[in-house]
Amino acid sequence: LLAAFLWVIVSIYTPEYMKHEGGSRRFEFYALLILSAVLGIFLAGNLITLLFFFELMTITSFFWVTHRWNQEAIKAGYYYLF
Repeated sequence: LLAAFLWVIVSIYTPEYMKHEGGSRRFEFYALLILSAVLGIFLAGNLITLLFFFELMTITSFFWVTHRWNQEAIKAGYYYLF
């Protein structure tokens, strides 16, 4: 529940912050996928589903970090994964 509340705060702040950035729809899409994965982690009934949602969160977060697709963002995404 706390994660969902914090994501609402992020969702309210994101459009204004991303106005000059571009790709805000893609950024918000990844944010919703990450929220789904985080809620899946909290609601996981066994270790397999917990690991599945954790991996989903990790992979989606990579695309969230690299949403600009410039050299610096790709390098940050690489460091994030490895």
